[in-house]
Amino acid sequence: MVESTPAAPPPEFFGNVIRELRRHWVDAAAVRKGIDPAQVDRALIIGVTGDAEIRLNEAVRAAVYVGDDRIVDLDRAFELQADGDDEMPIRGLVPDVPPDEPFSFFDLRLGYLSFDFQPRRQWAKRHLTIAEQFWHAAQDLVMRGGLGAACENMFAAAELATMALMEVSHNAGWGHSRRSEWLRANGRVHGLTEEEAATLGVLYGARNVYRYGDTTSGITPVALVELVPHVSALLAATRTAVKSGDESDRSMGMSLASDC
Repeated sequence: MVESTPAAPPPEFFGNVIRELRRHWVDAAAVRKGIDPAQVDRALIIGVTGDAEIRLNEAVRAAVYVGDDRIVDLDRAFELQADGDDEMPIRGLVPDVPPDEPFSFFDLRLGYLSFDFQPRRQWAKRHLTIAEQFWHAAQDLVMRGGLGAACENMFAAAELATMALMEVSHNAGWGHSRRSEWLRANGRVHGLTEEEAATLGVLYGARNVYRYGDTTSGITPVALVELVPHVSALLAATRTAVKSGDESDRSMGMSLASDC
């Protein structure tokens, strides 16, 4: 199946976004800081609620990728642009924002708008990619009879898939137990049965037995193999959740239209 390229936003999109950012955050913050809102030419909003952190003008920092091999700050990028240096086009811009924080950014001097309201989605994609790798290894090991290593790989695939689900659901948790408890409680939301939602917890209880052989477990080799379709269902649910987020992805960085 050939996927179509998303249509570019209409020209008025950029101006509308800037006006909404000003209306909801920037203008009020400028007044509080004793700045004329009309004098704000760049802003960074960290967060999406009423208590978001607002940085204006000189307080805004970002790394600007220009040309083939240079990284400069916003002021230097503006100087290069003002000098008409065609050999130094802006290739990208990264605002000074923690990796897990949603943000909005604009710089009218550079004509650049960037925002990401779903920063954890990139982590979800990464965890799903690695989960698939462990899952392929687990399937191969099961077919070869290597159940000890298969259990470890099944556990890794299930845990990484759970982490991806947590991220697209705006949750986070450290530790195997915390993640297995979350999946058991929230699996149904993602279309999993009660047994499928319990998969990570079951594998967590079995992995030391099958990896080290130093304890006993009620999880027999047959019961372990019977978990294979449950892990498969968890991976399928994760793919669906991540893809669903992609279709409504609001992460964007672009040049502004001339009407801004």
